[in-house]
Amino acid sequence: MRPVEKHSWGLTTEKAEDLQRTLSARLTRQTPFKDAGDVRTVAAVCVEQKKNDAPVSAAAAVFRLPDFQLLESSIVTEKPEKLFPYVPGLLSFRETPLFLKALKAVTDADVLLVPGHGLAHPRRFGIACHLGLLMDRPSIGCADEKIFGDFEEPPPGLEGAYTLLRDGDEMIGAALRTRPNTAPLFVSPGHKMGVLMAVDIVMNCVRGNRAPEPLRLLRQLLREQPPARGRKGKR
Repeated sequence: MRPVEKHSWGLTTEKAEDLQRTLSARLTRQTPFKDAGDVRTVAAVCVEQKKNDAPVSAAAAVFRLPDFQLLESSIVTEKPEKLFPYVPGLLSFRETPLFLKALKAVTDADVLLVPGHGLAHPRRFGIACHLGLLMDRPSIGCADEKIFGDFEEPPPGLEGAYTLLRDGDEMIGAALRTRPNTAPLFVSPGHKMGVLMAVDIVMNCVRGNRAPEPLRLLRQLLREQPPARGRKGKR
């Protein structure tokens, strides 16, 4: 799976924010799927850094639906000093280059599932938007916490209950209760994705845990790897 677009990553904070605004205008909410059942494969990504000065590991894996069989996976590492600094609202400039490298070693998938935000972002360009646009693939952001927008708590005891996440009159995501009586996840579309379709796809990826299975299984795979020492490649 390879990106179809590129841009410079050596940007200042101000230039990165400007680029987010520019690229956000190119996103589309039109999706190629008639319903969530059309999605047969999901590519998940995640990142981990055990200590502040330790190498940063990023993983990508393709899972088949509905049984979540692992088809392919890849792990890459990078020294933290080579990455864009952590700046709130600009996480994608730190992590997306790693995800692009990891995704190169796996085959294409119907949807990208990204731990982070999509449209639910101050400049409408969270990491799910960034990765989806560069890859030109439908993408969904799935985050543990809200960073932007307003919502009402979904009913606590109902699995699959959701309320819309809004910025004024604009619908930018959803607060989704994937398990009864647990904190909601914040789902927002990235590229080639609508809010309601994103909710349906995420719920199709839930199997008794709060996190969607592709993200949960990939995090487990990454945790089980030995300490990173510049490793990269395909499993």
